[in-house]
Amino acid sequence: MDFFEQRYYVLNKRFLSYFGMWPLDNSIKRTTDMDAFIECIPPILVINCSMIKAFNVGYHMNHFQMLLKHIEKDWKGLTDVKEMAILSTYSESGRKLTIWYTFYISLTTVLYLSLPLSPVVLNIVSPLNVSRKMELLFCTEYFVEEENYFNEILFYDYAITILVVAVLIATDSLYIVYSEHACGIFAILSYRLNNVGKCKNVDERYDNNVFNKKKYYSYDEIQDEQNYQELSFCVKRHKYAIEYVGLLQTCYAESLMALLLINVLGISITGVQTIININSLSSVFRFGFLTLGEAFHLFFLTLPGQRIIDHSLKVFEDCYESYWYALSTKGRKTLGLILLRSMTPCQLMAGGLYSMTLENFVSLVQTAMSYFTVLSSVR
Repeated sequence: MDFFEQRYYVLNKRFLSYFGMWPLDNSIKRTTDMDAFIECIPPILVINCSMIKAFNVGYHMNHFQMLLKHIEKDWKGLTDVKEMAILSTYSESGRKLTIWYTFYISLTTVLYLSLPLSPVVLNIVSPLNVSRKMELLFCTEYFVEEENYFNEILFYDYAITILVVAVLIATDSLYIVYSEHACGIFAILSYRLNNVGKCKNVDERYDNNVFNKKKYYSYDEIQDEQNYQELSFCVKRHKYAIEYVGLLQTCYAESLMALLLINVLGISITGVQTIININSLSSVFRFGFLTLGEAFHLFFLTLPGQRIIDHSLKVFEDCYESYWYALSTKGRKTLGLILLRSMTPCQLMAGGLYSMTLENFVSLVQTAMSYFTVLSSVR
């Protein structure tokens, strides 16, 4: 009888044995090779990314529905042709970004999936006396003979990978649409501010001399009232745009923080894998493209945040460039409300702590390279 089958230790042994982690169990293959350990991490990180994104959509389902209703309401509320053209431009930009993102992630996935099939292709193109050894997509343990169930295991790995990537593409494409719509709202606001006070009698009412004096003491009260009403509407739209970005922030704050950490770790580990397999051309291409894919995903997470910052700051610039000198005192005070608030840009914050900007993206890549150096030195 096994010593650890007695009542003091049997529960511990059974629990660990079920997961293949009982130290004295010699029936299960295990390895202490650091290279093999590192190879197991990237698939786990990618699966975790997919789970986080899927869970985030489910957890914030009400907020996601509100954002979609805002988009629909904004489209139905537009009557000006130029404003429709502006929003259409940003919607088309979201569509193009979705297509490019889908194409690149799909290409990276295909290259990653190609490694197990490379021996089959090489046996046909450049046959040897002995068939080349087939490799699985992941380093996994199914408690069966891999050679007897190789095709079944490979099919299962492919199915899981395609499902995970599909979830990533679906959730990230929605992130693009939401962000581009926010940029469109700010762009429409900028368009309105550029046209406030732009009336036919501006040149008649003001002289272009140094003192900027009025040529006539009378002024168009109707036009001033229209400008004030337009500015009041701009204040409301600016508030609406800020609230929309705040709602977007609520949806993605927690998930963005987790995704940033996973991507930094993933870039470091897949970079190490590329160095480990430097003598295998197929592995270098596979892990190299996977590293680039993770860096592209990290860039893709930060780009919408940078665009929102740029467009919200553009409102501040357009306030200065507007026809403020053609406004009444009441209109200028109203414009000042937008001016003061737009001095602080709207931004997406990961976990409420980390700003999603391209500058911080560079910092994250540098951090990943530092981790890559450390992992390369300890393997």
